[in-house]
Amino acid sequence: MTFVNTGQTTARPPTRQWVWLGGSILLAVLAYLAVVLWVGWAEVSRAILQVGAGGLLLAALMSCCNFGLRYLRWRRYLAHFQHRLPWLDGGLAYMAGFALTTTPLRAGETLRGLLLARFGVRFGQTVAIFVSERLADLMVVIALVSLGLAQFPQARPIVALCALLVAGVLISLLWPYWLQQLARRWAQGRIGRWLAHGVRLLQDARHCHGRGLLALSLLIGLLAWSVEGIAFQSILGGMGVSLSFTTVLLVYMIGKLAGVLSFAPGGLGGTEAAIALLLIWSGVPPAQAAAATILVRLVTLWLAVALGCTALALSLWREKQTS
Repeated sequence: MTFVNTGQTTARPPTRQWVWLGGSILLAVLAYLAVVLWVGWAEVSRAILQVGAGGLLLAALMSCCNFGLRYLRWRRYLAHFQHRLPWLDGGLAYMAGFALTTTPLRAGETLRGLLLARFGVRFGQTVAIFVSERLADLMVVIALVSLGLAQFPQARPIVALCALLVAGVLISLLWPYWLQQLARRWAQGRIGRWLAHGVRLLQDARHCHGRGLLALSLLIGLLAWSVEGIAFQSILGGMGVSLSFTTVLLVYMIGKLAGVLSFAPGGLGGTEAAIALLLIWSGVPPAQAAAATILVRLVTLWLAVALGCTALALSLWREKQTS
């Protein structure tokens, strides 16, 4: 769910939207618990014991490094729009977006725009940064997966579809002519307003794709997702599964692409199915593959959601204290 507001100031969502958002998180959690029970709680518990507290802590720390690197990139995007936020408030706002990671295409992360309104950040700029982040991440993941497609040729359709998606967005960024023409033709009514918002978003997003900024964004994305691959390998290693880091990273990245194409909240279902299947094709027993998949999602996706909910509560509390 994307929060749309084009003014300089942004009010908080009405109560019904908070209820809807809270309900979506709860439903996602319940769905995941159902998956865990279906896989077998005993198998997941056995995997947790095998990995141990040290292994899980290492994986969680790697995930936190991923969040930290992406936060630095996000701050650089904001600085490009001439916004320099206090580190604490900026960090809380950024992490708060992860509370809504379980929305389709992670669009709920645009909640950050509401939290940044009091700092004078225009909502459209935060949405443009969000789009630019997702686009840079997809470019990095597609590049990494393309290098190893010989190992998993079954993933070629997934990579091709994601590449077409990225190409379409890039073309719209570089040549927004047709969208501008449509916006002029339907200047009146809801469609015209949405198209006008789309044109403004593309104009903001184009500012995020200068050569230097794009190169830095891609480099940070490469580091961030490689670190998360280390988290996955630490889990597999703790379970006694011996796979090369290249294979582990490839499995994880293909899973991310499958999640994007599923259009499910947070990639739920598509990501897990792809990761588990690829692990099985790599020689991992099905029960171990399923348990490892659940564990890596717990220390990546669900850790982000938990930290995001905490950051959201703290950010709203700080806003109330300073108002």
